[in-house]
Amino acid sequence: MQPLDEQYYNRLNEIAGAIQESPKLEQYLEEEEDELYNDLRLEFEPMLSELHHQVAAEAPLQLVTFEKYLLEPPFEGLYLPRVLGYAVLRGEISDQYRYVRPNDHFKDILLAICKSVHFEQLKKRIGQTISVGFALSSDIWITNLMTQVENKRIRYFLQQQNSDRYRDLKERADIYRRYSNQFRNELYYSADFPSTLGEMKANFSALRQFLLKRFEVGGDNESLNGQIKGFLDNKDFQGTDEYLEMLAMYGNYIDLNPTDRLAFATHFERERRSLPKFDQKYLGFLVALYESPGIKSVNDDRMIAAIDANWKDKISDYYRIAGKIHSLGYVHPDAIDAVQEFYLRTRDFPWKASACVCWC
Repeated sequence: MQPLDEQYYNRLNEIAGAIQESPKLEQYLEEEEDELYNDLRLEFEPMLSELHHQVAAEAPLQLVTFEKYLLEPPFEGLYLPRVLGYAVLRGEISDQYRYVRPNDHFKDILLAICKSVHFEQLKKRIGQTISVGFALSSDIWITNLMTQVENKRIRYFLQQQNSDRYRDLKERADIYRRYSNQFRNELYYSADFPSTLGEMKANFSALRQFLLKRFEVGGDNESLNGQIKGFLDNKDFQGTDEYLEMLAMYGNYIDLNPTDRLAFATHFERERRSLPKFDQKYLGFLVALYESPGIKSVNDDRMIAAIDANWKDKISDYYRIAGKIHSLGYVHPDAIDAVQEFYLRTRDFPWKASACVCWC
């Protein structure tokens, strides 16, 4: 979690000040009518949404810090239901549709809502979100959260969202897919880049998820360049499968200037020559990317410009054929012959040769 840039922090303070000075807030606090709080929402939540999306696009590693600022009283609970949804979906899940690790950010936002003087207004917009978050969480985690809610009425509301039906894997998968589909075109993922080997091994899957989601939705990833370069420069990470995957993602999805491309090529060629079965593992990861539902394609041209095509391995074979297909077209006889030859020579690889199909 990175600290918030001054420009975003100042803008948040401006919005908080405007909320506190708003006649609509004063009227709502006097009369406590639902319509008046909705008027407040309509005026200020678009500002918070716009700023949140700006941070997500320009500085995604600062998103959690940004959202923690919104828990402060001057924001009057505005935009918290949406942020709660981001927190629920940001947590990494297993194939059993359970959180891989406790989702503490979800907990912090939910407890802030429960303690808010505006809870009665906010609870109307968070029922489904809580149900999804609870479905993905363990019983122990939910029980521990409940003990932190002193108000019996609020605790009862939370208990109502914890349905036994989501003990069934199919039901959990279904509600998760339906809920996440509402956010499919939004940038809301964040992550922490590791500094030690232990952190890297424990958290790389979440970092991979974050990066692939960025590539899936699109957007400017320039702010990540320094963090990824730091990852690749870390000698403790080199020689691991995680390092290989970072190389694959960095080389295929980030536009590099000549200096950065040279540094990437140096890392890539070192690992290519030293890591056993590097070519099989690299091409296997490409296949996994091709088969991912959100990732549309990798960028062969970026890699062709960076790698040593004279090194004898399956990676050179792959990009030689990819270059031929891109220049001649996949229906050209020479391209078809090259693909058939590559397929026959790699059909017994554990990663399969299904990458050939993806060129067409």
